[in-house]
Amino acid sequence: MDAAILRALLNKVLQYETEYKIQPYLEEAVSHVSSMAGAPQEPSYQTNFAESFKKLKSSLLKMQEALTPGDWDRLAEISSDNDFSVELTNGIEEVISENAATPAVIRDHIMEISQKRASEITRYKNLLGELTYFGFEPTENDVDEGQIGFKIPRDIFHNNLPGLINELNFIRKFVRLVAEAESEEPGKIEVGEISTTDPVFWLIVAYGVAKSVGKVTDWCLDTWKKVEDIRNVRAQTAQLQSFSAEEVDQIFGTKIQGQIDASIQEKVEQLTAEVTDQARKNELQNGLRPTLRQFLARIERGMTVDVRYLPAPTKAGENEEVVEAREERQSEIHVVAAKLVFPRPVGEPVLQIEAANDDNSAPKPSKPKP
Repeated sequence: MDAAILRALLNKVLQYETEYKIQPYLEEAVSHVSSMAGAPQEPSYQTNFAESFKKLKSSLLKMQEALTPGDWDRLAEISSDNDFSVELTNGIEEVISENAATPAVIRDHIMEISQKRASEITRYKNLLGELTYFGFEPTENDVDEGQIGFKIPRDIFHNNLPGLINELNFIRKFVRLVAEAESEEPGKIEVGEISTTDPVFWLIVAYGVAKSVGKVTDWCLDTWKKVEDIRNVRAQTAQLQSFSAEEVDQIFGTKIQGQIDASIQEKVEQLTAEVTDQARKNELQNGLRPTLRQFLARIERGMTVDVRYLPAPTKAGENEEVVEAREERQSEIHVVAAKLVFPRPVGEPVLQIEAANDDNSAPKPSKPKP
């Protein structure tokens, strides 16, 4: 993970940690369960513990809603997702259920979690301080900008430079077409942070483009969910002796391709609905159809997309309209980003990846299956 991306993640998580008081509520629960362990029959101790545990769970739920799927993926990369997830309280509830008659066991378990978590939070704060000290700053946005992060699995380009260049060419074409459909300047695409494990390229674009790409990605995920439903029915039908394998493939292969074609056409019309010049509209639609199909093919193989809005901190005396616009856009982007939950790739791909330009630099694809 790029150091600037890590700094932005830690800064965001620790801000919410402070706002939602997760560690204080956890320590409060430790205090009350310790009292309960010393006097198990005292009902007030049980009530106090139940209330503090309820506040802890509520604060973790708020954290879960505040972070995007992309944030959770990045936390998982540094093995830190469970420090902020409701999995923490789920684990405590299991221990409570199994040891209801022995509050000392519950106390010891929660105390261990609290001490370990406090140590982890201290490490996060120290790391954030060091990253800030050495100048690893995330790229902030102007009020009219947003960011899109494309994660390209190495399996797509096989660690081959021409293959990676092909993927970047595709991303450029995809973003430019969405920008044109949004009536934004298609050439205004800047490079932000780059992470290299599975390459993640963050692009700085017009705010409307970032938001629209997020919505297109949500459409893509919904399309694949519908296709997966058809594939599940096909798998069930294949178990019936009344159908041969060829009949099953013919019936459901056609159905899957029809679903994909219809979904693409619907999205193309939606993206170009406000384009009034018919010649330009036709040109955009002709470009979007194959590009959306290729985007589907890449999402099918594990490409992920994240969107974010990182405005500069509000300054004293700043124009209230600008501040409100930033807050509104931050909320809008979060709503879009929160929907981008990517399933793991399964089975043989349905769609084939093609070269994004004329140099045939795409990796040789395996034969797609319906």
